[in-house]
Amino acid sequence: MDTMPSIQDRIEQFGITMEAVNVPENPHMMRDTMPEGSQHFHITLARPGVRPETMTTYFSVGPGIVDSWRDQSKPVPVQYRKGQEIARRYSFGRSGITVADKLERDRFRTWARSNFKPALRDVLDCLAREAADVENYGADFEGWAADMGADPDSRSAEKAFNTMREQARALACLFDTEEWRTLLFETEPE
Repeated sequence: MDTMPSIQDRIEQFGITMEAVNVPENPHMMRDTMPEGSQHFHITLARPGVRPETMTTYFSVGPGIVDSWRDQSKPVPVQYRKGQEIARRYSFGRSGITVADKLERDRFRTWARSNFKPALRDVLDCLAREAADVENYGADFEGWAADMGADPDSRSAEKAFNTMREQARALACLFDTEEWRTLLFETEPE
């Protein structure tokens, strides 16, 4: 049995690049929906040679992602490694965390906030999975809400659904019909 190409394979196949700029908030999300320590980014995906060449959106990650971040291309400086390990343990609720450990964790988080950038594969995978969901439901918000466990009477759930539909339309413009189908339905999720 053949395996489907990964999202990284698709990135290379389609020549997609990304720029991520740290921003104070994600305007598509209510402030109280993300825990303290979350980070928000204004994302630009680019695919040279197609029209339009770019699409922009917002992307957010919770503090657990930042705490567990280990990017091989940008190693954590030695003075923050202990804080990184403590932050990882703290995120998973292990006991034995001291006040000094909390200070180390906070030093790491401060450093990580200015150095962390989401990986293109994670951003594209998330956008593609959401796009596949809304492609499957079309304009059927109630069906989507019921299957996702959201309240069909919730305005915030409807806003999230409509935001995903807008993002899917913008992302689709970077691909022809066959490429779009391949990305959504013939790519191994991360």
